[in-house]
Amino acid sequence: MTNSVATKCKDALVAKGLPVAVVHLDETKLKGGYICDTMRLEIEYTKEDETLPKTMVLKMEMPTSNDHQVAMDLHLYDREWHFYETMSALVPVRVPKYYGTVLSEDGKQKIGVIMEDLCLPGSVLDPKLDEAGVMLTVKHCAEMHAKFWNNPDLENGPKLYCGMCASLGLDTDTWYPQIFGGRIEFSSGGAA
Repeated sequence: MTNSVATKCKDALVAKGLPVAVVHLDETKLKGGYICDTMRLEIEYTKEDETLPKTMVLKMEMPTSNDHQVAMDLHLYDREWHFYETMSALVPVRVPKYYGTVLSEDGKQKIGVIMEDLCLPGSVLDPKLDEAGVMLTVKHCAEMHAKFWNNPDLENGPKLYCGMCASLGLDTDTWYPQIFGGRIEFSSGGAA
């Protein structure tokens, strides 16, 4: 599996214009997930360039998961890939940079995305979720949703999906103003 996936990753990065010579896949899982495998990639380039990242992260579907069919039925993979390919550059919160999409053997289906490796000095990957941490997370979710609120470009496309909101059981169309009133200050100066 390692060589096949690494080759697909190289193909995805080269298709995005990166001068990649070799991709090495570390099959050690970076985090436990229910529907995706998340693994580190080590990248070698055709020429030395200090501005290019030496590592990236691959997030790909996990067909062996007990929840794989549920993820397929709910289009969870499609939403994830769409977010990184299209929305990630637009959201007003810090998310990993998108580098490419990994395709199936026949090239007809998306099976993963390659993104920035956030395991860098100064990164907070496991924030403290006390009351202040939860409120900061909610503020970031609110800013992300506010950016696209009533956007006509999204009327017929996929809805912006927030996994954090969904995991809390919140209806993102109505809950911000009902629960938080004016207590969340947005970067733009407004309040929820």
